[in-house]
Amino acid sequence: MQPVRARLYEIFEQENGITHTKTLKQAGISQYYIKQFEESGLIERIKRGIYRYLGEEIPIVDELVEVMSIVPKGVICLLSAASFHELSTINPYTYHVAIERNQMKPVLPDYPPITIYYFKASFYEEGVDEVIINNSKVNVYNMEKTICDLVRYRKKIGNDIMLECIKNYMARSDRNINKLMQCAEKLKVQKLVKQYIEVLV
Repeated sequence: MQPVRARLYEIFEQENGITHTKTLKQAGISQYYIKQFEESGLIERIKRGIYRYLGEEIPIVDELVEVMSIVPKGVICLLSAASFHELSTINPYTYHVAIERNQMKPVLPDYPPITIYYFKASFYEEGVDEVIINNSKVNVYNMEKTICDLVRYRKKIGNDIMLECIKNYMARSDRNINKLMQCAEKLKVQKLVKQYIEVLV
């Protein structure tokens, strides 16, 4: 099994600790060996067809990368995006991920915890940034779209958290008010965003 294990390590190293069953099989690692490695605790199935390497040799995968592998068409949103942009001190217990309303709900594992939000196409497509984490692509809404989404979902998220994020955004040197108001207009929250900014300034 040693040569197979070496090949397994090589694949997971290239894939930053997470890979698909299809990739393993294409590399010549049969289902038998996949099952053996899973039972030995070397790999863990996090979702049907997706495995995470548990060996110590490969650095721990950033969970945002893992979330993207589970929801490939998802975009990190709301409090998870606010945390990513350091707009809030709150780290949500679950990852907030947006998908387009007509997409099929993905099968979610017990861990990491993920909450899906369904956005209509125009809202889903607006303000997506592609960032690189550990050589992997992660889709996250930019700061302005995040602020607008927090205003839209203020009743679910909470006014205090929303106001904290707006306050922190306004204190940022890289804020872009024109961009924020353009986004707010597209998301039909322009009046509310303007009102909250005026209260905090």
